[in-house]
Amino acid sequence: MRNLIPHSSGRKKVITDEMGDFMKNHAAYLCGRMDCDLLSAETDRDHMHLLISMAPDVAPVKLINTLKTGLSREVHLRYKEHIEKYLWGDSPFWSASYFCATTGSVSMETVKKYIEEQRTDDHRRKYEKSGKYVKAKR
Repeated sequence: MRNLIPHSSGRKKVITDEMGDFMKNHAAYLCGRMDCDLLSAETDRDHMHLLISMAPDVAPVKLINTLKTGLSREVHLRYKEHIEKYLWGDSPFWSASYFCATTGSVSMETVKKYIEEQRTDDHRRKYEKSGKYVKAKR
């Protein structure tokens, strides 16, 4: 299990509730395409936390690059006008940095709770894997 946290460019507060919901659903789809499972996800105005179950043969950097590229592309297509208010020209949606850690030293419930509590109560949006996402066919 790995906890992946990509951060948005310059920590600009560009992610809306609607964008966050879309990003969580699209992240689940992208994970499925790489034979990984998105277990929990949460967005805040300037970053995203993901708890992903992945096989040992999946390279974390490849998954992260797939997520960052795929999410950036789709968010730019769907929310272009909104994003252009915050990011100008060739500004990337995500920074080059990310944080990745295994969850071996704490329980899965502890990690899920941490991720879900990343937003303030008045902006909380939750996603938990419920079986409604099907892995993409190859």
